[in-house]
Amino acid sequence: MWDGKIQRYYAIAFSADGVLFILFFGLSNYFSAADMMIFGLLFVLSLVLSFVLVLIGQRKKRNFQDSWKKKHPLSPASTKRGNQGLADSS
Repeated sequence: MWDGKIQRYYAIAFSADGVLFILFFGLSNYFSAADMMIFGLLFVLSLVLSFVLVLIGQRKKRNFQDSWKKKHPLSPASTKRGNQGLADSS
């Protein structure tokens, strides 16, 4: 559930990055310098927001993996058997 929510946030943030990239770099000849400064500032803020969202997503994923490992520990014997079974089948 949480993964779907963060994916929607990623989609919105990266769409905003794309639109602001086009406004800032692609249409720079059509806007005044003051407007371009505003578009540039929005573009940088959008990139920062995207970076922060990626960091949050990675931290949440790592926390989930750590909690999963605590709740579902693997014994060393079962890990060795599983790896030997994979090695024997190849």
